[in-house]
Amino acid sequence: MNPSSSRVSKPIFVAAAVALLSLTPSLSFGQMTILRGIVQDESKKPLPKVKIVLLDPETGTGFETSTNKKGEFMQVGIPASAYRATFELAGYITHETVIVAKLGVEERAVVVLKKVPLRIDQDPDFTSGIERFQEGRFEEAVDLFLKVRARFPESVETFYNLGVAYLRLGRTDNAVEALERAVRLKPDAAEPYLALGESYVVLGRTGEAEVAFGRAVALDPGNPGTLLDLGILYYKGDKIDEALGCFEKAIQLDPKLAAAHYQAGLASVRKGDLPKAVAYFEAFLELAPDRPEAGRVRAMIDELKKKD
Repeated sequence: MNPSSSRVSKPIFVAAAVALLSLTPSLSFGQMTILRGIVQDESKKPLPKVKIVLLDPETGTGFETSTNKKGEFMQVGIPASAYRATFELAGYITHETVIVAKLGVEERAVVVLKKVPLRIDQDPDFTSGIERFQEGRFEEAVDLFLKVRARFPESVETFYNLGVAYLRLGRTDNAVEALERAVRLKPDAAEPYLALGESYVVLGRTGEAEVAFGRAVALDPGNPGTLLDLGILYYKGDKIDEALGCFEKAIQLDPKLAAAHYQAGLASVRKGDLPKAVAYFEAFLELAPDRPEAGRVRAMIDELKKKD
């Protein structure tokens, strides 16, 4: 019986996945490697001109080919190894997988590419990036957001989340670059300005931080957290009146915001208004009696009452 007559190909189609079928070795290519396959869209329509890059991560050796009009590709005689395979076509999500080339074994691949979604929230890499960020896996989140950026170069959501992920990794210069791009894309959104302000603070760029926080407050004046952040920045810059004004507005918006009462107490001490400082500190203790600052606040209250 001819060995080739026993080759039965039963490809399994999986979205954005590769099904590799090891076929019975043929005597005609026992000492060769053969990779062949077809690239299709989700409706099983063949995709021509798909760029295929095979990279051996151990040696750095790479090979490049593309699909023909029928969506087919074939690579013959490459060294046996495990190759990182990348499939790229404009309008489709780039797919990466691993293909193992073995001597005397023909590997046949069926690759299904997904079209780039019309909306950012439908992009699987974007949603996965959000999940990785929430899990604290910031490096992975950055890698995913960078992929999304290539498909959505005008997406404020992508640049914002990329910037915040960079900030959490301590890559503050990268964070500033991404967040500055986000505010240019959508200058009427408060969140990118707030994150940008935090980045400027880390870099010691206080003046720019004040501008960014101020813009965030102007765009979202009902956010007590933004007012608190801006007030702390003013306080550190010895702008005590401005700081106290921010803290008091934050308290008006959220009377249970303990940190605002604490900061308002500190600002009142700096202004010399000791009774008001005591009132803010006592409010803080009522709201957060177990906070690390509580012991220090109680001691400050005792001292301030003696001076009053």
